[in-house]
Amino acid sequence: MFWIATVNTVFLAPAAVVTWHWTPLLVPIAILGPLANYLSLCALRAAEVSLLAPWDYSRLIITTLVALMVFHEVPALSVWTGLVVIVFACLCTALTPHRWLRHLASFRPFC
Repeated sequence: MFWIATVNTVFLAPAAVVTWHWTPLLVPIAILGPLANYLSLCALRAAEVSLLAPWDYSRLIITTLVALMVFHEVPALSVWTGLVVIVFACLCTALTPHRWLRHLASFRPFC
């Protein structure tokens, strides 16, 4: 991951300096994007994928709400239906007590 980011920065930075319209939002995005990827990898090493999947699907909910509030983009009925199905399935998976207890018993911090 480090080398990919480094090579991309070296080769793409000259074009970015010339063509992009720089805004203050690019700095936090440049810092928080790779940090989010690293923390996701740490979480995947520490827990089962099936345990983390409900949290990953929360991006769909957040994206839909941001599109509604910021861009005034009203999702279709099929999007809302799918959102309800995903939320229900994630809650059923995430709130299964034996999964959390088994994970906590074998937890070893490493990051």
